[in-house]
Amino acid sequence: MGDTWKDYSEPIMKSVDSGHRVPRNLAAALLSLILVLAVCLSFGCSENRLPWYIDQMRMDSAWGTADGAGVTIAFVDSGISIELYEANSDRMVAPYNVLEQNSDVTDERGHGTAMISAACCDKESGIFGIAPEAGIMPIEATNEYGIVAPESLAQGIYWAVYHDADVICLSLGSHLYNESVADSIDYANSRNVIVVAAAGDYSEKGLLFPASMSNVIAVASEDKDGDLCDFSSYSENKSTFLIPGDDIETLSIDEDGNTVIKRSHGTSVSCAIMAGIIALGLEVVPDASVDLLTDSLNGADQGKIIDVREFLNTMATARERFPLTRSLLLSPEPSAPGDCARLVEAGLSGHMARTECHLLLVCAPCALLWDAHIANSLTISERTVRFHVQGIYDTLGGDSRVGAIVGVLSGSGRSPLG
Repeated sequence: MGDTWKDYSEPIMKSVDSGHRVPRNLAAALLSLILVLAVCLSFGCSENRLPWYIDQMRMDSAWGTADGAGVTIAFVDSGISIELYEANSDRMVAPYNVLEQNSDVTDERGHGTAMISAACCDKESGIFGIAPEAGIMPIEATNEYGIVAPESLAQGIYWAVYHDADVICLSLGSHLYNESVADSIDYANSRNVIVVAAAGDYSEKGLLFPASMSNVIAVASEDKDGDLCDFSSYSENKSTFLIPGDDIETLSIDEDGNTVIKRSHGTSVSCAIMAGIIALGLEVVPDASVDLLTDSLNGADQGKIIDVREFLNTMATARERFPLTRSLLLSPEPSAPGDCARLVEAGLSGHMARTECHLLLVCAPCALLWDAHIANSLTISERTVRFHVQGIYDTLGGDSRVGAIVGVLSGSGRSPLG
């Protein structure tokens, strides 16, 4: 196949005739009703029945805290079905077709529709999406064979970042590394956009790229017992989250171009579910870093299935401990030592990425302090920072790590405050 990418979670459905298009000006409410009726008449919806993974992850309780509102998830995939697009037209954000360079993201394969429904559908459609109020950014990048060229994937990622996506869902992968894709993901990370990718469905040790990247949240599949699915790839070298990926109810497209319910299996759908979970976390803590999100997810792992309610509680606790917002900008004058102390502590504890700390640090001395910690090379006059850093040092209870950093600042290699 060469340097190509493919969505792999299930056999790809036969393409439908692209001429079967519905006018985009149909009323969203009417289409939503049609979609609900069609799904429920065919499959017997029950408001009292929760899918196994929704029940085990305690989603019904989690939705009392967050539903994804204010967070946008980008899906670089095969697009979205016309019915699902129209039923959620008020939630669509900057749809884009990479190949045609326009906004027509009509899904003719079904894979993108399945991923979006798993992450974002509301239960009225017959599917329990994880983040039913999140913004949806469909980015069509696959060709007629379900293949995504690396340059198309990279373009899709850049589009998502440029148009303010918060999470990028990559339910695809390759055994081949690609520098342009890696560069686009690094750029997303520098802009604090969370990237989630599927581990792969090859029953092997080792993750597909880009799930193998250190700044990407990698997702493998687990079954109803919380065990790794037989088909799922996994890693012994990188933290990989197990998310339900077996017998998942999604929407897709049949051979006649109709939107229907199907059962999905694979790390692709696990990745989409994780993207929804991350969106809930970002609603609770909008500035959260990859480190904070993964720490909180690890804390919510109850041995088997992740408890999403517990994940959100952990995120809320972190928000109380580190009340950080992007409104705290770098300024030439020091602010209160306690404000900077929270920022420095967040960075030292891994609750914020380096780029976030640099953006959020509220005074020049603290910016230098953090840069010195990262580069371990910056030398400036102790006198320049002592008056403010002393307050930070005291606020943090004489943290030895802060003292060591100050030693680097003073050029002494030891703490001048200890």
